Amino acid sequence: MGSLATQAFPGGVRVEEDYFQVHEAVARTQALLANDNVRAIFEAAFIFNDVLVRVDVLERLPEDYWRLIEVKASNSVKDYHHSDVAVQQYVLAGSGLKTAESCLMHLNRDYVYDGFGYDLNQLFTCSDLSPALGEIIANIPGNLAAQRQSLAAPAPPEIDPGKFCKKPFPCEFLAHCQPKVPVDARAQASIAAGLREVLRQLRYPLYFMDFETYGPALPIFPGMRPYEPIPLQWSVHVQRRLGAELEHYEFLADHPHDPRKDFLDSLLKILEDGSRDGHIVVYHRYEEGRLNDLARWLPTYAQRIEEVKGRLWDLHRVIKIHVKHAGFGGSYSLKSVLPVLVPHTTYEGMEIAGGLQASLAYETLIKGELGEVESRKLRQDLLDYCHQDTLALFELIKALKNRCPN
Repeated sequence: MGSLATQAFPGGVRVEEDYFQVHEAVARTQALLANDNVRAIFEAAFIFNDVLVRVDVLERLPEDYWRLIEVKASNSVKDYHHSDVAVQQYVLAGSGLKTAESCLMHLNRDYVYDGFGYDLNQLFTCSDLSPALGEIIANIPGNLAAQRQSLAAPAPPEIDPGKFCKKPFPCEFLAHCQPKVPVDARAQASIAAGLREVLRQLRYPLYFMDFETYGPALPIFPGMRPYEPIPLQWSVHVQRRLGAELEHYEFLADHPHDPRKDFLDSLLKILEDGSRDGHIVVYHRYEEGRLNDLARWLPTYAQRIEEVKGRLWDLHRVIKIHVKHAGFGGSYSLKSVLPVLVPHTTYEGMEIAGGLQASLAYETLIKGELGEVESRKLRQDLLDYCHQDTLALFELIKALKNRCPN
């Protein structure tokens, strides 16, 4: 995406020296600054107070002023972006450069791709953060001194873990500071008395459904926006009546073409087969959001999608309201709840065992760069993962029924 962003600045020149060629990169930057024919510098390098920065885009303005532009693969300005840009402005000012603006260039969340080519003026938007950076910049010298003191100390600082350990990004040392304490999953769960009645309201046939998606930063199909999830795969387990054997159905788009209509046609064929009254069990209603997307992209299906949405039954909400267990570790995600309530249904040993892995696998698969054997294996790994998700929903319902107080 960074390469695409630079196309919005014709006449720009990149500092090619890498992060191991610090002094060469700084010297190259100074030479480009002195050349009035260079309208923008990409990856400009500066050092001040022993702090090195590489500026994504440095745009030349009249009267020896410059615009500092940090490019982020985000569709909005985040709080932590201010600190990132502030450090760069601090170093540039210390290096004697005059900046008129310090901006964040990010994706425009409202941009809709037409399928023919990216309109860079619409795809990206720039937000001037300069007015909000003054206090942050004023605190940088003190923060640098404190950080250097901590780094020079013989032992790490004693700080109790908190929310800041995970936001805005997970700390790589969290496991060291807060080791995971194993909890006996066989311990008795606390089950609310109303759970049995809630489970009795389930209408057969039951459809256990899960979607997998891929959300690229740059939209690749018409009508899509940055980071909108593309539905590429679904899995449905069906139990026609209580005690009946499970039936399994699945779909996976393993090609670079627009999969949305095929995805929906194949899904509705299963969900509308026979009774259209049976509940569709999902976890956390992520699927509802994707169905809303499909109704927007394919409006001729809107009424049928609305009927499907009326049958959704959120197992996550039911468990969160009615079930407590120390083994959940405070989380009600499927990966936290499943090993406690259904320890024999596991993702251990699977080649793909999480949503991020699946998303990366889709990207690899649809690029079409793998050989036939590798593609076939990756496809099967994806099918196995989604199959496990919907089987897990069935097993959770069965476990909850067995644990309900009489």
